[in-house]
Amino acid sequence: MILKIIKAILRISFLVIFAVIIFSYAIGMFKNNKNFCSKYIPHIEHHYKVHGEYPTDLTSYNISFIDFRYKPQDCHYKHNETSYTFYGSDGYMGVLGYSSIDKKWWYD
Repeated sequence: MILKIIKAILRISFLVIFAVIIFSYAIGMFKNNKNFCSKYIPHIEHHYKVHGEYPTDLTSYNISFIDFRYKPQDCHYKHNETSYTFYGSDGYMGVLGYSSIDKKWWYD
């Protein structure tokens, strides 16, 4: 009887731990947004050279990335006449951003 209870507790514990890991992965923890958003930079720069203005959004670019969790909206792309930025989660607890003026990523 005791052995059955221990087995049931172990199974439930395993399922809870597995569910927490899957949930953390699905909501965006441990995402590498810097790597993902960096893939857009050459396309944005090329668009600016050809058209003389920055693109209005990133959805027109077909960036292949293996992970289904990444979307162009995750980069929080903003632009004006002279520059563009990315701003969002670094995938852990902080915030990251990119400035086209400095051509550098920053962390907060």
